[in-house]
Amino acid sequence: MAYHILYLIYSRNYSELNELLPSIPDSLKQAACVQHALQVRFAVSTANYRRFFRLFCEAPMMAGYLMDRFIDRERIRALAIMARGIRSIPISYLTKQLAFDSEEECCEFLKTHQAYYFEKNSRLWDPKPAKDALQQAALKTRKVDIKGQI
Repeated sequence: MAYHILYLIYSRNYSELNELLPSIPDSLKQAACVQHALQVRFAVSTANYRRFFRLFCEAPMMAGYLMDRFIDRERIRALAIMARGIRSIPISYLTKQLAFDSEEECCEFLKTHQAYYFEKNSRLWDPKPAKDALQQAALKTRKVDIKGQI
């Protein structure tokens, strides 16, 4: 059941997910994996990226591998949110908050999405010039076909 919930989050099939949630028996809701998947659903639906990435790092069993399928999408969403309200962010903080394995991986992700802007001679990410590129990248992640597939 937990993997099914995570798959529906991955495929952005929220209508089926909303139909599924009331039908989950209480006994199944007590399982650690299902509780984790429900918490992931809540974090995604409320755009709580800090909680989402904490849950990603604590994923039980094989849930982390399924979450890998949509982690980039959530990173883009988180960066777009940060770009709206924060002036500069240390790359070490960004790496930790977005659950990257290293600062190099974080920088490569920023480069890939045309968001690699740093203040002169520092390790502070400047989100202001990256704001438009991140908004465009976030819009691209919203494409879902008629069956809810990506």
